[in-house]
Amino acid sequence: PGSGEGGDEKPSFIMRKDSNTVQLKKKILSDDIGVFANYAIVVDLSSNRIVAELNGDEDIDPASMTKVMTLLVACEKLTADDLKQYVNMDEDIVLEMQLQNASGVGFKAGEELSVEALLYAVAVESDCAASIQLARYISGSHEAFVEAMNAKCRELGLVKTHFTNATGLYDANHKTTCREMASIMAAAMANEQVKALLSTKEYV
Repeated sequence: PGSGEGGDEKPSFIMRKDSNTVQLKKKILSDDIGVFANYAIVVDLSSNRIVAELNGDEDIDPASMTKVMTLLVACEKLTADDLKQYVNMDEDIVLEMQLQNASGVGFKAGEELSVEALLYAVAVESDCAASIQLARYISGSHEAFVEAMNAKCRELGLVKTHFTNATGLYDANHKTTCREMASIMAAAMANEQVKALLSTKEYV
């Protein structure tokens, strides 16, 4: 997305409907015309126009799509030197994620990893423990990092998205909409580092 006429304005990632936006229907039977989903959105990123949607403005649980925002905030705050630093996986994080049966690689407490490896663990394996370890490295605490995530929402002009964690684990107050998730994804793909992470299929 381009910047405004002033040239110095930040690009807008707000997705907008118009008279041509198609209202999708939910497919119930396999031969129905529609989509097998309760919520959906199709956007044209060249114009930020919503091409089609199904309940695009209703509250949804972002689940692991949360990690797109986690990666965006992390990459905006990390330096090239940070990526080379090594951290040890905190025992309390590993145990808590095991208790919650959270997605991930299966890191062990005390395991040493580079910050770059943590980013790839989040992007490629949707690793919850790596998400929280990154948050602590960047902001000092998981809670402070989540505040930065919500500040990024405000910067992007999102009004219905609120994060309570960097993992996407369920919380009643952890929510977004399809329209605003599309905005987050567009902002993420405009960041070359995040785009590269999300485009990676395998990392050793």
